[in-house]
Amino acid sequence: MRKVFVLLIILFLIACRDGEDTATPETPETDNAAETTNSPDNTADEAETNTETVTLRMIAYDYELGNYRDLIEAFEAENPGVEIRMVSLEETLGLDSGGVGQWPDDADVRIVSAADVVTTNAIGVVDSASRLLLDLRPLAEADPNFNGDDFYPNALEYFENDGGLWGLPTELNFSLMFYNKDAFDAAGIDYPQAGWSWDDFLAAAQATTVREGDEVTQWGLVQVGGGVIQLVLPRTGPIINTETDPPTVQIDRPEVAEMLRWYTDLFLLQEVTPNLENPEPDEDGIYIPPGYQLIEEGKAAMWPEYSGSWEWRSQQGNVGIVPFPVDAPDDQTNQMYVTGYGVSSGTQQPELAWRWINFLSQQQSPNEFNQGTAVPARRSVAEASGFWDQVDPEYGEALQYALEHAYITQFAPGYSPFLGAANAVLQEGQSVEEALAEAQAMAETQVADFLAEQEDEDPVDIVITAPEEQEVPEGAVTILFMAGSGPGGLQPYRDLVATFQQTHPDIVVDLETPSFGTGNTYLRDVAADSDCLQWFGGVATEADRAAVLSMEPFLDADPALSQADFYPTAIEQFTYQGQLWAIPAEMNLTVLYYNKALFDAAARPYPSAGWTTDDFLETAVALTAGDDPETKQYGYVPQEFEINEISTFMDRLGAQVLDESVDPPQLTLADPSVIDAMRWLTSLTTEHAVKPVFTTNIAAGGSFGEERKELIENGRAAMWADQGFNSFPEIDLSDLDIGIVPLPTGPDGMAVAANTVTGYYISAQTDQRQACWEWIKFLLDQPIAGQFGNTIPAKTSLAESDAYAQAVGTDLAAANRATISGITGVSTSLQLSTSANWLGTGFFWWQSYAYDQILQEGVPVEEALTAVQAKADAYRECVIANDAIEDEDGQSRCLGQVDDTVPEFFIDVDEEE
Repeated sequence: MRKVFVLLIILFLIACRDGEDTATPETPETDNAAETTNSPDNTADEAETNTETVTLRMIAYDYELGNYRDLIEAFEAENPGVEIRMVSLEETLGLDSGGVGQWPDDADVRIVSAADVVTTNAIGVVDSASRLLLDLRPLAEADPNFNGDDFYPNALEYFENDGGLWGLPTELNFSLMFYNKDAFDAAGIDYPQAGWSWDDFLAAAQATTVREGDEVTQWGLVQVGGGVIQLVLPRTGPIINTETDPPTVQIDRPEVAEMLRWYTDLFLLQEVTPNLENPEPDEDGIYIPPGYQLIEEGKAAMWPEYSGSWEWRSQQGNVGIVPFPVDAPDDQTNQMYVTGYGVSSGTQQPELAWRWINFLSQQQSPNEFNQGTAVPARRSVAEASGFWDQVDPEYGEALQYALEHAYITQFAPGYSPFLGAANAVLQEGQSVEEALAEAQAMAETQVADFLAEQEDEDPVDIVITAPEEQEVPEGAVTILFMAGSGPGGLQPYRDLVATFQQTHPDIVVDLETPSFGTGNTYLRDVAADSDCLQWFGGVATEADRAAVLSMEPFLDADPALSQADFYPTAIEQFTYQGQLWAIPAEMNLTVLYYNKALFDAAARPYPSAGWTTDDFLETAVALTAGDDPETKQYGYVPQEFEINEISTFMDRLGAQVLDESVDPPQLTLADPSVIDAMRWLTSLTTEHAVKPVFTTNIAAGGSFGEERKELIENGRAAMWADQGFNSFPEIDLSDLDIGIVPLPTGPDGMAVAANTVTGYYISAQTDQRQACWEWIKFLLDQPIAGQFGNTIPAKTSLAESDAYAQAVGTDLAAANRATISGITGVSTSLQLSTSANWLGTGFFWWQSYAYDQILQEGVPVEEALTAVQAKADAYRECVIANDAIEDEDGQSRCLGQVDDTVPEFFIDVDEEE
């Protein structure tokens, strides 16, 4: 099975299997089937004190595992003798972090065979219902405290099929219509309102489509996928009637033809929406719909999108949101997406599994990022959490209307031909009648074939198989290691744990991820939940230092290791007032790739270590060719998020953004050196035009990955920077002859340290200090451990070893080594993390905001930097006045008070503290 991940929105279009009735799985006896562990008690008779712990397993993605920690603790406290054990989906299916990779054909079976409880993010609940999941209806009906009326309409119905209930909902999202308010203002028309009609929609699309000659400079409507589902199906009703036996295909109804013609006319007759073709997914099934680029470029007046996008869309511009249009007041036109939990049909603990998922359905989302956008499926949870009081009023109004006018779509066999009918009209030139006639015939065949296959299909006997427990030697200790800093999650460490325990059988290493879903996560939070951990550098706050142990005693007691074994720039990241608080692990580096063929064609020498920003600019200008954006060759292509490169270049150009001569330090964003550096950097776009413009606003979602990929793969990028994090979609360099070099130094040879350094800490609350130390020493001998992008080991001997070169490739290893050896100064990020961490968020935002204003709004460099300097000064005064230098919540409040442009995700405040 291939899962296609569409970035920026996650539309889980669940496939529904409607077929023969399937009997409710027999509820097994649980007395002897439970997985149990014995708790020894040496002070009493075993028969009297032996207790059984019932274990229930739940599967989730690695990045979600830590989010359930507090919920598990609360549930286990309410249910003595119960243990909830989390299972990694990536480990179960052999995938990379985040579920990226080729999903096996039997993924659903593997998932329900690995755990009692599954998230609907990981399995098609409706599609898998009668084969793989437990019917929850008998359990719900037997539970006197279960109130189905507490759920919003359509939430429970989403998981109903064949008379059963196959999941319990927790969160609701919708397709909603986003719109560019500036486009409506320019057209002189009113903003759309809840209850607007489809005629209003078409009129707005026509009024906001802007043409200059034969070119459309702004489309009234841009779609990023699911257009037929969102704009046609809610007006035609189901095209498969599952109430009949067998199901009846209804594609040939006149109203279906009428609505499909209306839809295709938007492209062909009205010409208010572009006819875009999606690119082929990469080998991991990832692609980015091209419509996103038009949205980011401000060329879309309206676009349907997943409701969860509102949090960042509302930050990136003058954007509004409204429900879908209706023909009549009671029409259901807003597609609802429901997430929740299902129970494996192989569970031996059905009542306990029911209790657990029912408990989860009564809690706020374990992922705080969803708490402000996803509607709790239960009314009681929405009320208790204050969801409707806290949500943005405009967004809340759209959600309320969508709830009252929602529809759910269960995709049965026969739907795909209907979805393809629109493409037949738009791409192949068929008439609506021809396309629908073919779709009707194909759908009837699909339904018949499916029913025949279902009759012949053997029932699936699901048996939950717990992983083989490692035999722990008597006297062995267990340490909990939390890997918190890298996109690679836990996957890179699993093989390392197995190797480590071969030589250290007396130390058992358990792996976990931090609870990122609970909001801002600090070093002290991760240390409180672990024995030892991987985390970022920067120990400037007293609270963080109190949560971890100084590494000095460990180094003093172990002659095999000393600070001299590490690059000084890495040691500095974890040093405060002469004390080392973590052992440096890996340094993430940005390097520059170049296309040798383009250099050869232009007779230009290849860049080499030690080249300068002057050399870089001269080369970029020489290798830029053409003016047509469709064919232009760029001398330089930045990362998709250009903000990742601002400090990298500014530091090299000598920008002095921090004044440490005053106490406390202050930002100097309008210093002449900063102005000169920013002018040079922005001139790459504004004056020399050697680069395309991608995402320049932190609050904006990136969608230029496909454009960047095409520029590089098609030989239209002479040079490009990269930090080594997986690109989405992935860039294929196999057909290019490339070279890799360090980034250029400043004109005076200035080169700064790594982007980010990760390190290994030991928690102050652990009882297993020496075991953690042995594990850390083992990790320090691994060429690549955390997979935090393009990294070089902080341990000098390892960075210079053949093992490292073999792990990353000789060319990249050479470029990374040259980058480190060429360091002549301290980066701004290092200065801030070690001496003025409270200025970090503001600096990052204001520098990037000024950059965005210069490139996107044409604001002069001096004006942009002077404006953000005023805000930086006001912020510093606020922090001092409120004694908030070590109070993150106080800092966030000050940021919000002095600058209303700061994105909300930067000023999240934990009111409970």
